Amino acid sequence: MKATTMTMRTTTMLLLSLMAIGCAGPTTDTAPATEAHEAQTGERVVLSADAQTIYERALVRDASPPCEVLTAGITAPVSPLLEITERVTSPPSAGMRAAECLIEGHAIEIEIEPTLTSWVTHQATMGFGLLVLDRLDTIDPALGERLANAALAGEIADRARTRIARSERHHALAEGDVDQTSRP
Repeated sequence: MKATTMTMRTTTMLLLSLMAIGCAGPTTDTAPATEAHEAQTGERVVLSADAQTIYERALVRDASPPCEVLTAGITAPVSPLLEITERVTSPPSAGMRAAECLIEGHAIEIEIEPTLTSWVTHQATMGFGLLVLDRLDTIDPALGERLANAALAGEIADRARTRIARSERHHALAEGDVDQTSRP
């Protein structure tokens, strides 16, 4: 009797464990897009294969992997990086790492300037915007000036002013000297 009861309990626990693993396991979609992630709206978001690859590399818990590591083997990384910043909200570090890679490795590419400008001007993307403003001295000076001016005219101008004041190249903008083109 005892052996039967233990066997039934063991079998039940084993079945429950297998069910839990099956429910929590990753999706196996064979479409071009892969595993889903929660978006701000609560809807499931399916990432492209390249964005999924970058996302998984960005999940490292320690120091942020360099951009070269995040985008290794991806022939056109800008689009998947933008996809992550626009669609993935959890964990926030994944989007921030993708944004950092865009700023440091691809800011000069004309296709992302509108995104960077939006980040530095809108409250909803303030985290990305402040990241851009913290990196003003690492991007093209003309682009940095355009972004700094946009930030000072945007919704986060007060916070932006503090960040821009720390910039070696663009600090005068935060002090009100808007025209830097005539400076030596």
